[in-house]
Amino acid sequence: MKVSFLFVLSVMTSAAMVHAASVNTSVTSGGSSTTTVAPGGVVSFDIRGTLDSTTNEGLAFFSVDLNMTGPEAVNLGASAVVAEGDPLMDNFSRNEGYDNNYGGTPIGDALVQIGGASNTIANDPNAEPFEPFPGDGGFVPIGVGHTEIVLAAGTVVMPATEGTYTLTLSNIYANVIKDGETGPIYACESAVAGSTTALTIEVVAAGCEGDANGDGAVDPLDSGYVLARFGCSVGTGDPACDAADQNGDGLVDPLDAGFVLARFGPCL
Repeated sequence: MKVSFLFVLSVMTSAAMVHAASVNTSVTSGGSSTTTVAPGGVVSFDIRGTLDSTTNEGLAFFSVDLNMTGPEAVNLGASAVVAEGDPLMDNFSRNEGYDNNYGGTPIGDALVQIGGASNTIANDPNAEPFEPFPGDGGFVPIGVGHTEIVLAAGTVVMPATEGTYTLTLSNIYANVIKDGETGPIYACESAVAGSTTALTIEVVAAGCEGDANGDGAVDPLDSGYVLARFGCSVGTGDPACDAADQNGDGLVDPLDAGFVLARFGPCL
């Protein structure tokens, strides 16, 4: 039976199978759990994590799988997933840490085992089997996940088929450094998967200018749509508010109503 490197590492670095914390995870785009994109558009996303307890010294290892459901299959193997969002995450991938493929391994349409581990075992960087990784900086990040952190980030190209797609996380595994550890070898213990929030992606064909409600015509219904949303916050994850900003200036105001009125008629 093939056993993953990350799973073996998580067991090797655990002093006891004690669940010291739960790790809550989410997938967001622009900080929101919903986003709207045109067919064939590119969606940027973050994988975020937070520990529900600080009675530990933070994440030492994490691994998650990424999946997409919707009206058309989306091959996440073409997605770019990298460690970014916080310099601390550099310590969870080579050269500072360990990973078998930080961006995950494509299996079918999914990406599995996105993640890595920090160097908590004080290995000799010049000795097998670790040479030439990790580097010999000897830095062990402390407190990772005590506040929300971007564990990984990426992009995905959406298909041409309109509809609702959901980007989800599964098979979430993590270790944390035990509370009170001072090194040079930092004992770890397992964490459990807590809550997880998916990213909902609406793939919608763009209407013509002025067609705020997307019904294929520019008429008084579009004016009413804009008027009902005067003063809403554009760019905060509310697709209805974003659609009301017809002139694209970041505000929903009388200028948008005038923009719609000037374009009354059928979409061509």
